Amino acid sequence: MVGTSPAIRSIYGTVAKPWHAGDALRLFDGCSDVRAVEVPNVSELDRECKLAWAQDRGLRLFLFLLDPEEPEEELVEYAECVSELLEEHPILLHMQRRLAAAPLPAIDEDRIAAACANVPEVRSLFQWLLNVQADVTRVRAEFDAASVAENAAALRERMTVDGSFLDIVTALAAKSDLSFIQLQVVSKHRDHSTMIAKWFKALQGDLKRIPRAVIRAQEPEDIEVEVWDHAEARQSSYAAYHNVMVQQKAITTRLKDHDIGQARRLMNDLVASQRTNSTPDQLAKSLSNMARQAGNFDIPDLALEWSREATIANPHDPISYGHLANALLDIGLHDEAEAALNEVEKKGDPLFAATGRARILRDRGQIGEAREAFLSAAEAFKDHEDSVHARLGAAEALRELGDPHGAWSEYQKLSIDFPLETNVWTGLASTLVDLGNVEEALKTYSKAASYDSVKGRLGRAQALRAFGNISGALEIFDEVLEEYPTNSFALCGRGDVLQDQGKFELALAVYEKAISLSPHRAEPILGKVHVLRHMEKYQDALDLLEQVNDRFPYEKRFATALIVIYRAQGRFREALVACDRMNNRFPFDIHVRLARAAILGRLGSVVEAMNAYDSILNDKPRLRRAMLGKAAILIRTGRKEEAARLLPTENPTSRGDWRAINLRITLLEERDGPEAASKLLSELIPKCPFAAERRRMRDLLAIIELRLRRWPQVRRMVEAHPEEVSNVISLHVFAATHRTLKAREWLARIRAEGGPADVINLAEEIARRHQLTDEAPQQLPGWIEETERAILLAEAA
Repeated sequence: MVGTSPAIRSIYGTVAKPWHAGDALRLFDGCSDVRAVEVPNVSELDRECKLAWAQDRGLRLFLFLLDPEEPEEELVEYAECVSELLEEHPILLHMQRRLAAAPLPAIDEDRIAAACANVPEVRSLFQWLLNVQADVTRVRAEFDAASVAENAAALRERMTVDGSFLDIVTALAAKSDLSFIQLQVVSKHRDHSTMIAKWFKALQGDLKRIPRAVIRAQEPEDIEVEVWDHAEARQSSYAAYHNVMVQQKAITTRLKDHDIGQARRLMNDLVASQRTNSTPDQLAKSLSNMARQAGNFDIPDLALEWSREATIANPHDPISYGHLANALLDIGLHDEAEAALNEVEKKGDPLFAATGRARILRDRGQIGEAREAFLSAAEAFKDHEDSVHARLGAAEALRELGDPHGAWSEYQKLSIDFPLETNVWTGLASTLVDLGNVEEALKTYSKAASYDSVKGRLGRAQALRAFGNISGALEIFDEVLEEYPTNSFALCGRGDVLQDQGKFELALAVYEKAISLSPHRAEPILGKVHVLRHMEKYQDALDLLEQVNDRFPYEKRFATALIVIYRAQGRFREALVACDRMNNRFPFDIHVRLARAAILGRLGSVVEAMNAYDSILNDKPRLRRAMLGKAAILIRTGRKEEAARLLPTENPTSRGDWRAINLRITLLEERDGPEAASKLLSELIPKCPFAAERRRMRDLLAIIELRLRRWPQVRRMVEAHPEEVSNVISLHVFAATHRTLKAREWLARIRAEGGPADVINLAEEIARRHQLTDEAPQQLPGWIEETERAILLAEAA
């Protein structure tokens, strides 16, 4: 039912037929689990419906799996179906809440374990359920003993839905104190406080009775900070705790909105209150918790400020120093982070310290040493559950060293050992993207989203972008930004997509917003640099790199961006020097090696360029950029059959596939003639989602059309898509079609903007050939087309 005009809708949004408002509720006659939801729009309503369907189906299928009456041959299919639902929908928490509310009947554990053997997520859920059964049975038995018969069922359902049963079971399984859990349950169900006190007393007899002051207190969900009586608080630790929860929620809301001034004011109030009413340990926990939240919402200044205060409040707490180390690492203060890690180790957490030191090595570009440090930490603490972070670091370092197959293998092992860890699935998905396995990558990111919705969705969007589904990627980025408008990664993702589409002004605005929100992050600055490069504002891009150079001394992507700008300007010698300097610092960095090979090719050093590409391909035989670079040189030197073997033959999807199109068209033109090449290019250009690749394809199409002497067609193409044709090709088209004034405008622009020497020389020869100047041509008639094609081939690398 939507708004004031109720309608029956499918969950995919199609309106089936209108309904009279008075009849609408008849839809739910006989239903026992109706719930009302308020949503901002119809798409959110559809998402709620899909989620409700997935939750119900996932739980039913899992219960079928447990049912001893179900045929054994059906169990594997049940397990696989549950796995698919867990991958595609965030339903795990819902299932655990339901399963924690009632003990299992008699089941055949071996039969179920066999059915789940090849489905790690379902196997992990089943193992968790077995592990907590004793606590589930006890919690439910004590609830039944304490509850009033006439309202027990309704109360039990509410506590199941809000997670109260799961929270209690989890705390008991961890042998934790139930005091805080009791507070949370009472705040949700005040009318049953006496029954809840009786229930918790039976579960953990040393709990104190909750004062009525707390029962009457405002809901933690209300973010307004309550002004409470300090004297009363001193009489009741529960009241103090409850007020702290209210204030922390208010601070978190301000952090989410990036309202830094208000967040700091509320935090100062909380600290002042806790100095009077709490222990130093409790104050440190509040500061650490809020520092972690500030880090989560990308506000490093507050994360650093509050984590420092936490270590002062409780100088004996390793967790506080751990948050301080993370805050320092996030802004690149490695020496101070090292000191904080030393404190973490002294105070009892050597694994965290070892993993943090490995992170420092990785941030400084010492990837090989970082991997060894991660592996050493993982081996030294292999039985510790937090060793997953060291193993994740080792796998990611292997990926950075250019071994996606090895990284994939390590992530696969991690997914078996730690199936509920989000970063395992996002890491595995990223290696699948590297390996070009689009379907598995998208499925794996969906699985990650079931544990961390934002991280999984952002990864999925990046994968869609990598494989050419630009509109799908943009839709996800916009969805995330609707929920989290200050998320730096979503903003940068949106900027990247707009940049792909050639919408440079819009992309620039997005990156500038991201920089204002997260000035310490490299990603939005890099995005802005590349947009300025595409807009041919080279000096602005160089000035920006100069401004941030000292702030990011170990960020190799800025050095790579400098090389790319030098190439775009035609400063190939300077680019080569920068490459060699970078290669000495980061000898394993594949981007530097690729850039160096491409520059050598552009300088005409064919043998050196070929050797550079062969060296890369010897290490990474299937690296697409290296294959394309080598193929371009082979075509230029007439070795076309060898080049063809290096090029993809399938329909293009990824950026690399589209980058290869000009090389494939060049070979097609050689074999079948310019008509066939023109026809195929004309069909492919509208399908290409990447603006830079479309521009190169239109340049080649213009060259072919000029060769075919189809003057009106080529001029119309350039006039219809001026932003997707390079300056020098536009000059050639207007000069060849006798649009002299237009041609002279383009010539003046090229002379004013500058660029690579070969492009400038080409423009001047076009001007001479078509009598835009008084000078006579200096080259043979075929030189112009040959040079245009050589430049396009070089750009394919």
